[in-house]
Amino acid sequence: MLRMNFSGFWDIFAYPFGYVMQGLNYVCRGNYVLSLLLFALVVKLVTLPMSIKQQKNSIKGAALRPKMMLIEKKYAGRTDQKTLRKKQEELMELQQREGYSPFSGCLPMLIQFPIIIALYRIIRFPLKYICNLSNEVISNLHKVHYGEAAAFDAIDTARQIEMINRLNQTGEAPEGIVRFLPDFNLFGHLNLGLTPSFKVGDQRVNLWLLLIPVLCCALSYLSMWIGRKLNDNGMAQLQSQTPEQKSSMTIMNLMMPLMSLWIAFITPAAVGLYWIYTSLFGVLQTVLLAKLMPLPTYTEEEIREIQRAMKNQKGQPRTVVGTSVDENGKPKSLHYEDDDDEY
Repeated sequence: MLRMNFSGFWDIFAYPFGYVMQGLNYVCRGNYVLSLLLFALVVKLVTLPMSIKQQKNSIKGAALRPKMMLIEKKYAGRTDQKTLRKKQEELMELQQREGYSPFSGCLPMLIQFPIIIALYRIIRFPLKYICNLSNEVISNLHKVHYGEAAAFDAIDTARQIEMINRLNQTGEAPEGIVRFLPDFNLFGHLNLGLTPSFKVGDQRVNLWLLLIPVLCCALSYLSMWIGRKLNDNGMAQLQSQTPEQKSSMTIMNLMMPLMSLWIAFITPAAVGLYWIYTSLFGVLQTVLLAKLMPLPTYTEEEIREIQRAMKNQKGQPRTVVGTSVDENGKPKSLHYEDDDDEY
C-alpha cells in the first residue's frame, strides 16, 4: 500500500521517484546497486525527447554558422559599444528568425537538479521512501533497536541502513514494509549509505568511497568533452564572443564537473554512484545522437555560396572601399548606416 507522509516541500518530488525506486528494488530483488542503474536509465529515457530537441537545435546552430560569420565580417575591427550592440542585435535577430536558441541545452541540465535532490532524500531516508514505512513506524522501530524514540528525519542514514540490515537478518516485517529490502552493500563490504570522507575509521573502505567523487568529476567532464567534440557547431569559435564570454564558457565547462565532485562529497555514496551511471549513459546517448543526427559541415566554397545568397536577399551588395579604422587609427562605429558600412 502506498503512503504519502509529507514532511517537506521536496517530498513532492521524492515520493514519485521513491515509488519508482520501490518498483525497481522489487524487480532487482533488493539489489540496490542494480536498482540505481535502472533508475538512471529510466531518467535518461524520460529526458530523451528533450535531448533530441537539443540535438536538433544544435543542427540549426551549425547551419547558421556561415550566416553568422558574414555578420562577424561586416563588423570586424569595430569595438565601440554602440557597434557591438548593433552586431549582437543582428545576430539575435538572425537566430530568432531561424528558430535557434543558444540556451536550449540548459533545460536537460536544470531538470537533473530536482531529480538529484529527490534522490538525495530517497537515499537519506530509505526506510520511508524505499521500504514504504510511515514516520511513526520508523520512530518506533528506532526505539526497538536503540532504546529511544526519535523523529524519522532525525535518524541519520547510517542508522536507517543498519536497521534495514537487521531486518534483513532477522526477517522481521513491520506492517506495510516492502517485500524486498534494499541491500546497500557493494562488493560485500562497501556501504553506499555512508558519505565519502577522510574521517571514516576503516581506511580500506574510506579509499574505496573516495573513488566515487573522483569518478563523478572525471566522468562528468568526459561526458561534456565528448559532447563538444561530436556536436561542435562552430559557435564557440565565432568572433562575436568577447574575452569575457569565452571566460564564462570556460567556467561553465568546469562548473558541472566540480559541482558533481562537491555533491558526491557531501551526500551518501549512492548519490555519487547515480551520477556515475548518469554520465556513462550520457556519453552513450551523445554518441548515438551524433551518429543518427549529425551536425552539418560546410566546405569553404559552400560557406561562400551561402553568404552570397544572404547578400542577394538584401539587394545588390556594394564593394567595401572603407576601412574599419578612421584616420586616427581608432575603430569606426557602425551604429549608423553609410556607404562604407555595407557588405
